[in-house]
Amino acid sequence: MILYQKYGNQLYWGNPFKQSGKYTENKFYIKIFNNERVKAKIGYTLYFAENKIYHEQVRTLKASLEKIFLKK
Repeated sequence: MILYQKYGNQLYWGNPFKQSGKYTENKFYIKIFNNERVKAKIGYTLYFAENKIYHEQVRTLKASLEKIFLKK
């Protein structure tokens, strides 16, 4: 990761945290909706890398428009 500041993703593809020597990731999800038409969840991720703690919050919504609008 020494050259990441200068070259960014040109050298390090994907998640730059995974390029560090020590890396741990924990993901937690709670499903809000989970049926055949709509799936929704919220998530929280903790990253432990380079002797620091980072976090990320995610909201995901998947909807099947075909199943919602073209009901039989």
